[in-house]
Amino acid sequence: MVLARCAALAALLLGLAGFAGDAAAASRKGGELVGSLNLNTATAEQLALLPGVGPATARRIIEMRQKRPFQRPWEIIRVKGIGPAFFRKHKERLKVDGPTDLAWMEVRRGQTTLSAAR
Repeated sequence: MVLARCAALAALLLGLAGFAGDAAAASRKGGELVGSLNLNTATAEQLALLPGVGPATARRIIEMRQKRPFQRPWEIIRVKGIGPAFFRKHKERLKVDGPTDLAWMEVRRGQTTLSAAR
């Protein structure tokens, strides 16, 4: 399973994976979220990949970072509608520097499908 996730993530990063469906569809079907998200540079679509973040919350995150960039991932709790429970759930995926490579991975019999915001 770990090897399959690494291979799928590498394919995503190299742009070799074909994207089928949207992130919400993958999550509803029991997909697994892989990768990490830079709170300071992620697009609204990338932010919405996180369970519990919709368009309004994504917009608030972007507005907050424009006023004052995040220095540490836990500062996400400054955003209205996001609390400590959200941070604890997603803290391994959140970062404040580097690229965003967050994607939903859905594993079906004999194949791996990745869904990500473009």
